[in-house]
Amino acid sequence: MGRISTHSTGKISARAMENRLRLLTILVGAQLVLTVAIITLLLTGGSFKTDKEPAMNNGEMAAEEVSDSSFLVEETPVAATLPEERTFDRPLRVQILNGCGVPGIASKFSDVLKRHGLDVREVGNAKNQNYSKSEILDRTQIDQKAESFAQMMGISVAEVKDSTNPDLVDIDVTLVIGKDYNSLKLHP
Repeated sequence: MGRISTHSTGKISARAMENRLRLLTILVGAQLVLTVAIITLLLTGGSFKTDKEPAMNNGEMAAEEVSDSSFLVEETPVAATLPEERTFDRPLRVQILNGCGVPGIASKFSDVLKRHGLDVREVGNAKNQNYSKSEILDRTQIDQKAESFAQMMGISVAEVKDSTNPDLVDIDVTLVIGKDYNSLKLHP
């Protein structure tokens, strides 16, 4: 670019300002297109290959070579790569309910589970305070998470109950603490 013309007062001319705004608009638009492309690739499971050989998927070509570039964009069918429900690498989201009647026990369990990397979302009391055994309510049925949590807690898989609830959008499992809480692997 050449010099920006200014009047003797040191102000930028209207034409130079228009050119700057046009350039800025083009740059912002290009950045937006690039951002959308990257997000689309991440969400669809696409990836960039830095070699010239086409990627193979079950013996079939899974990528198209871009003629003026040295990279390949792998095309991955979305339906083939995503499970029925999408899962993410994140801590298990837990609701803890006191079902044994011991005051403050749910809060104490919350502290223990947080130290073990779990995301405790809610702590409260169960409607019934007479649970003899602790149990786990599976709220999402995603990837056997409730069963894995039961094993971590030392709770029998038989005590994992299917209790999907679409109203609990940020809870994976509910731990109902029973009178057997001292026998659990993780307890305060």
